[in-house]
Order: sequence, then C-alpha cells, then structure tokens
Amino acid sequence: MPYIKGGGTKLKYFLIVIVLAGIEGGIILGHFYIWSKVSDLALCRDMQDLVQKDTCYKEVALKKYDPTICQAIEDSSLKDSCYREALATQTDSSFCEGQLNVNAKDSCFMEVAKKKQDILVCDNITDQQRKGSCKSQVSTETQNPSNCETISDSTQKAGCYSNIAKEKQDITICENIPEPALKGSWCYGPIARAKQDLSICDMIQFPPDEKFNCYTDIALSKQDISICEKISADFMMGVKRNFCYSSFAQRLQDTSICEKIYNIEEKEVCFWNIAVAKKDVSICNKISDSSILDVCRKEVAFSKQDPLICDKIQDLLVKASCYLDIAVVKKDFSICDKIQNLDKKNDCYNSIK
Repeated sequence: MPYIKGGGTKLKYFLIVIVLAGIEGGIILGHFYIWSKVSDLALCRDMQDLVQKDTCYKEVALKKYDPTICQAIEDSSLKDSCYREALATQTDSSFCEGQLNVNAKDSCFMEVAKKKQDILVCDNITDQQRKGSCKSQVSTETQNPSNCETISDSTQKAGCYSNIAKEKQDITICENIPEPALKGSWCYGPIARAKQDLSICDMIQFPPDEKFNCYTDIALSKQDISICEKISADFMMGVKRNFCYSSFAQRLQDTSICEKIYNIEEKEVCFWNIAVAKKDVSICNKISDSSILDVCRKEVAFSKQDPLICDKIQDLLVKASCYLDIAVVKKDFSICDKIQNLDKKNDCYNSIK
C-alpha cells in the first residue's frame, strides 16, 4: 500500500509537470506567433521605398490571412487589391463591421457573401450599385433567379436574370425581364445563338436589328443562306439582309451571292473583297463604279505584285500609288518610271533609295 501511495504521488507530480509544460508551450507558441507577425510588420515598416513597403504589407496580410494589415498600405489601388484578396478567405461577416473605411467594409461584405453564397450578406453593403452587383453575382452562382427580384436597379436585375437564363439555357427566365430591349439582346439573343434556334430569334421584338443579327449569326453558323430571307428587305433599306448575303459571299468566296445584294454600292464592295481575296482582277470588272473599280485593281495588283494591272487604273493618283507600292517592295526603279506625276515619281525613287 505505501508503494501505491508513493506511486500515486509521483503520478500527480508527473501530470502537473505535463500540464505546466503544455501551458508554457502554449505561451511560447503564442508569443512566437505574435513575434512573427510583429517581426514581419516591423520589416515592412523599416523599408524606405514606399512601393516595396506597400507590397510588403500586402504579402504579410495575405500570408497571415489578416485583412486589417491592408490598412497600412498607402497606395489606394494596392490597398483595394489587398482587401479583395485577403477578404476572399473570410466567411464571417461580423469581421466586416470593424472596417472603418466604407469602401473597405462594402468590399468585405461582398467577398463574404460570395464566399458563403449568402445573398442576405449583400444587404449590409451601403453602395446601391455594389449591393446590386453582389446580389447578381450570388444569384448567378447559386442559379437562383428568384433572388434577382431583390435587386432594386432594373438594369442589374435584368443582367441577373439573363446570366442565369444563359447558364441554364432557359428562355422562361427571360420573361422576368420587363424591358424589351434588354430581354431581346441580353437574354433571347444569346440563348438563340447558343441553341441555334431560329424560333427564339422570332421572339425578339426589340431592338429589331438584334432579331436580324440573330438570324444572320445562325445562318452563318449553320451555313444556310436561305435563313437570310427571314430578314426583312424593308428594314434599314435592306442593310441587314445585304450584310447577311455579303457575309456568306465572302466566307464562300462566291460572287453569285453578291448578286443577291440589293444595294449597288454594297454589291460592288462585295465583288471587290472577293477579287482581292482570290487575287482575281477579272472579278473587279464586275464593278461599275470607277472609284471602287480602281481601288479593286490597285489592291489586286499589289497582292499579285503585278504592275501591269496598275496600267488599267483610270485615276492617276491611284495609279501612281499602285506603281509606287509595288516598286518599293520589288526595289525596281523601272516601275517608278511609269508614274506621270513628277512629285509621286520622286517619292517612288526616294522610297527605294
């Protein structure tokens, strides 16, 4: 029995030593943490270069996951960056209340709201635009369109609905947007293009050019020129339909499609673009407007490096420019001799020298 009592006493002493050692160790670790933090900050404070000092504070703030250190940064943009990155680790909105700067406080609430995906945290934001942006981002992340209704700004609310609608490819969500222009261009249009669905383009009432742009994009994507016919020839004097045909003509390098264009000038520009792309001056001959015809020939001549094509140009200045451009590339003075304008001819010689 005495041995057991003695052993019990020794055990008590042993446990006391362990506890005291743990307490002492904790104190030492605590002091070490405080020392390391103070040490890092002291290093920053001792720096003379302001840029390096600010950068140092930011690095310490991110290293310690402590946004309060960002307050020491002088440069406002770097300070904001520091807060954004440091606050990204925070999930406790109560921390934000301790921020003295309103902008920093709002940034804090926004980052916590996004981190927690909690739209109620956004209500703590003072700035109404940032509050709306916060709610829109959280609603989009959570794919919850009902939260969009809590946004007061109509444009931000529309953006919120359209972002979720596009993510879900669900046009029924677009119906929550009251503004026809935003509903058409932000919601119906992108979904129609993504789904290659002309029936969704048909739902676009305003703006009308968005509907026709929608048709054109799907027509080109599907390589179906017949879709261009859905574009009203009366709208903007046929400009949108002409653009649809012109886009097809240039993509397929087919001049017969240019013939479908109503506007003569646009038709001839269509011929011009294909002639240059194919390096075929005979296509230029389809152009009746002399100024467009000359430029067409000039560009084909340059692309083929053929001064003989320049000979056919009527406008003397355009012809001189045609000779000069080719002469410089070929470093051929004999081509400069073809230029009638003396000033242009000298420019040609000097450019080669």
